[in-house]
Amino acid sequence: MLQTKQRLAWLDIAKAITIFLVVFGHTLRDGVAKQIVYAFHVAAFFLLSGITCKTDNLKTRIKNDFLRILVPYYCFSVLSILIFAIFGTFAAGRLDLDVNTSIGFNLWGMLYGSPAGGHLKYNTPLWFLPCLFAIKMLYYGINKLCRGKQLPIFLCTLALATISFIYTRFIISTRFFFVNWMIASTMPAMASTSISTGTAVMEASE
Repeated sequence: MLQTKQRLAWLDIAKAITIFLVVFGHTLRDGVAKQIVYAFHVAAFFLLSGITCKTDNLKTRIKNDFLRILVPYYCFSVLSILIFAIFGTFAAGRLDLDVNTSIGFNLWGMLYGSPAGGHLKYNTPLWFLPCLFAIKMLYYGINKLCRGKQLPIFLCTLALATISFIYTRFIISTRFFFVNWMIASTMPAMASTSISTGTAVMEASE
């Protein structure tokens, strides 16, 4: 992982571009342009967020991740669910949409943290936050299991990429964002290891 205390201008710019593409992508109608943007925009943001991942002071980092990611998620979710319960039924009726606006169903959806099964209709973009938190916890666990050794971590990432490809290709149609994030987390250290050993490391991609 990239260990640095100062911000990286190019990384901030790249994240800003991907955020713009996410917003821009939601304005596009179905077509080639939308397919191109949707092919990489969110996945690229996950990859960029993994570059600065650190695993020291793990308990503190997990606590900070919870406060920075899940607390805002729960706060915005509860607010959105209340608004959705009040105005969602009216809007759904006017637009002829079949959505479940009950508070109980949507609170369960908040805990589930995925749009699958009709959940998160109250504020679908919030899926990104629990997904990012789950990814980070998964990576922390793999890093600890592999004792911080980059090659085993990298191999685990490739194994997950393979499983994800099979799952998304033959079982369910969804992007495997967590693999991008984990690959990005291992790339800097893997690259430095490769330079010292004279081994070439191919850039990981979907």
